Amino acid sequence: MHAKPHGRKVRLDTLAQLATQISTQDAPQHKAIALQLRTAIVEGILQPGDNLTQQAIANAFGVSRMPVREALRTLEAQGYLQGDKHKAYVVTDVSAATWPEDLPGLLRAVTEQYAACETEQARQVFGHQVMECLASLNDLKTARAS
Repeated sequence: MHAKPHGRKVRLDTLAQLATQISTQDAPQHKAIALQLRTAIVEGILQPGDNLTQQAIANAFGVSRMPVREALRTLEAQGYLQGDKHKAYVVTDVSAATWPEDLPGLLRAVTEQYAACETEQARQVFGHQVMECLASLNDLKTARAS
């Protein structure tokens, strides 16, 4: 799931558009920013390899870098972004995930697939498939231990 450290820069007008969609509810700034960025990633507005900088996001959202930094760290922990040493974050590519270093991204992919199930029956079938996969992993772990 490792993204290239130097992907394409996100256009400032894209960030500005995301900022206009931010919820004006009583949510803390970092949570509202994280939600907007996460939604943009899931919807494909922000693509794998896109670079996001703290300053560009802070400027677009009209906030200091502190809530932006916290939002980006949250998204990194969830597997949506990978931090870069130059204070930039890169949108990750869950399709290139490997085990176990990319577990947050894999869990995100499972969650998004589950959410895309349109019926209760589809959710149950998908959930059963996930549980079978986890059981297989546990069987593999047990076999290796013996």
